[in-house]
Amino acid sequence: MIIELSGKNSQSGKSSEKAIVDKLKEDDNFRVTLKYKGELFFKALKRNKLIKQCLIKRDKTPELKYDSVITSGVGLIVASRVAKSIFDEYEQSRKEHLELSILEGAYNSLELLMLFDWSRSNSFFKGKLVSEETDKLITIPYLIQTADVLRFQIQTFP
Repeated sequence: MIIELSGKNSQSGKSSEKAIVDKLKEDDNFRVTLKYKGELFFKALKRNKLIKQCLIKRDKTPELKYDSVITSGVGLIVASRVAKSIFDEYEQSRKEHLELSILEGAYNSLELLMLFDWSRSNSFFKGKLVSEETDKLITIPYLIQTADVLRFQIQTFP
């Protein structure tokens, strides 16, 4: 998820990981900003009802994972990609006057992301991340497309 928040593709292998590690070593501002974004993301993620249930009812985690998207690696990648776009939009709108604490303002959008219905039965995910026929997760091909559509979806989310 941190790789996605940094703007790299976590699915592209070791090259992305190495690029992030190198940049973290070289760029203090990048390191501090990415850490803060990660903290905000995980703070919001813990408030997602499905994640919260997994944390509280650890013995029920396998059942909960089967019924949701966000508790899977694929779902977490999509959520972190959407979070990255939220941070990017927030930074762009305040480019001239960006301080780390200002990113806290993006938290409201992160909360909307986590309030989204991440269940596998949600029609939004059918044919994108969840197979129409089996309710099994479909992986790689639809990650970017789903993240892009979801970002638009939460902008119009009540």
